[in-house]
Amino acid sequence: MVKITFPDGNVREYEAGTTALQVAESISSGLARNVLSATVNGEIVDATRPIKTDAEVKFNTWNDPEGKYAFWHSSAHLLAEALEALYPDVKFGIGPPIENGFYYDIDTGDLVLTPDDFKKIEDKMLELAREKNEYIRKEVSKADAIKYFEEKGDPYKLELIDGLNDGEITFYTQGSGLPIWLPKGTQIRERLQDYLRKEQQKQGYQMVVTPHIGGKELYVTSGHYAKYGEDSFQPIHTPREGEEFLLKPMNCPHHCEIYGHRPRSYKELPLRIGEFGTVYRYEQSGELHGLSRVRGFTQDDAHIFCTPEQLKGEFLQVLELTTRVLDKMGFKDFTAQISLRDPDNPDKYIGSVENWEAAEKAIIEATQEVEMETVTELGEAAFYGPKLDFMVRDALG
Repeated sequence: MVKITFPDGNVREYEAGTTALQVAESISSGLARNVLSATVNGEIVDATRPIKTDAEVKFNTWNDPEGKYAFWHSSAHLLAEALEALYPDVKFGIGPPIENGFYYDIDTGDLVLTPDDFKKIEDKMLELAREKNEYIRKEVSKADAIKYFEEKGDPYKLELIDGLNDGEITFYTQGSGLPIWLPKGTQIRERLQDYLRKEQQKQGYQMVVTPHIGGKELYVTSGHYAKYGEDSFQPIHTPREGEEFLLKPMNCPHHCEIYGHRPRSYKELPLRIGEFGTVYRYEQSGELHGLSRVRGFTQDDAHIFCTPEQLKGEFLQVLELTTRVLDKMGFKDFTAQISLRDPDNPDKYIGSVENWEAAEKAIIEATQEVEMETVTELGEAAFYGPKLDFMVRDALG
C-alpha cells in the first residue's frame, strides 16, 4: 500500500501502482472528469502515471497552470498526429506547450501550407479527438528511439535525441491497437458479416475457420515470415524446446493447409474458401490510427484454387462480387489499381515468369472485358502475385 497525502493534509491509502486519475475517481467522478494532470511530490505528471511510493498529490484542472500545460501538451501531440495523417512526408521538430497554447515546428519540404490547409488540419484534430484514444507514456532506450526515428526518416527528432541519455526519453502512444467491440458496434459488424457471407455462399464459397496462432515454420515455408516477420508480433515460445508460434499475421498459409490436407481431384476445382479471419500485425505505435490502422483486425478473406484455364473466369466473378458489395455499401468513389511486378527487381518475387505473365494477363483482360477504368502501377504487386487493389474514398475522405 502507498499513502497519498492531499493538499488539505488528509491521507488515504491505495494499492501501489494506483494512478492519480484512479485516486481522483475514488473521491468523485466529477473531479476525475476535470483532472488534466497531477503534481506528484512536486513533479507534474500525466494523470495515468502509476504511483508506486508514498506521495503528496495535487490534482490539476483547467483552472491550474499545470492543467493547462498538460492540455496544451496533449494538443501538440494531436496536432502532430493530424499533420502526419494528412501529410505523411512532413518532418517534425519540437512541439511544446507554451503559456497561451502550443505549436509544432515542422518541415513540409516542397509542400506549401495555405489557409485552406489550416481548416483541414483543425478538422482532422477534432476527428481524432472524438475517437478519445488514450495517450500512454512509454519509456524507451536511446538506442530504440534512434532506431525508430531512423526507420521513420525523421532527422530533426534524431538531432534532439542525440543530446539525451537513457532514462530521459519517453514516447506517448495511443492505445494498444487492439479494438474492443461494444454491443452496438458488434451488431453492425455481425450484420455486415451475415450479408457478406450470404453473398459469398451464393457464388460457391465454403466458409472455414482457422486458429488465431500458427506454427512459425508455416509462415517460413510460405515465404511470409521472410517478408513480413519484422511486422509480426514476436514468436510465442512453448515449454517444448524449439517450438514457436506466431499470432496469425495472415490467413493465406492456413487456407493452403486446408487445400493440401488431402489429395484433390480436378473435379473439385475451382475450390473457393472464405473466412472472416482475425489477424495480428505489429504496427508501430506512431502508425496506429482509430479503426483504420490497428494491430488486430478481421479480414473478409478468400482464396480460390483453380486451373490456369479457370483463372480469368474466376477473376471476373470476383470483380462482379466486389463491385456489387461496394455499390451496396454506398462506396461509389473508388480507384481500381492493377498492381504489377517491378521489372527492374525480379528478385523481389517468387514463382515462375510464366505464371506471373499469365496472372497479370488475366487481371488486365478481365478489367478490360468489364470496361473497368483502372490505373497501373509497377512494383506494387505482392511478392507472390499481381493484384487488383480497390482504393475507396470513405466518409472521412
